[in-house]
Amino acid sequence: MSDKIVFLGPLYLREDEEFLKNKMIKPSSNAPNVFQWNLLDGICSLPDINVKVLNVLPVGCWRTAYKDLFLKNVSWSRKGIEGREIGSVNLPILKQIGRTFRTKKMLKRFVDKNDEIIIYSAYLPFLKAINMRSLKNKITLIVPDLPEYYDLKKTSWLRRQIRKINNKLVYKYMKRI
Repeated sequence: MSDKIVFLGPLYLREDEEFLKNKMIKPSSNAPNVFQWNLLDGICSLPDINVKVLNVLPVGCWRTAYKDLFLKNVSWSRKGIEGREIGSVNLPILKQIGRTFRTKKMLKRFVDKNDEIIIYSAYLPFLKAINMRSLKNKITLIVPDLPEYYDLKKTSWLRRQIRKINNKLVYKYMKRI
């Protein structure tokens, strides 16, 4: 194992949970956040491991699912983990594009050639950002849900078409990993 692990995930600090719940219009599951923090706590318990986290808030878009139009870039630290929350404009499509390019920029700043990268979830902006860089790092992807099983509830024809395109891109970019 390398000396440094860079973890990319849609997570939030445990102490921010109540604050985020108050801003959510549509509630979301806490289970992915708990799993990611348990995983990070386990990794950090290993000797001589330095962990850095690049995260995005796992919230829906403005007005329909979340109260804020702008999600800020935030630096944070918790139990020896240095983190950087990647902000964005919280609108459909713009959010994903912004997160992709900001993640790419942060990877340039955070990742050294011997670092290992762990990505939680087949989240398109993370996968695309990894593919936009000529990284030679070992990359591990944790896939808790297959993309084709997102949005199983009734959705519009347009949303189903967008999901199909998203899924094709996810599988294309996963080939790098």
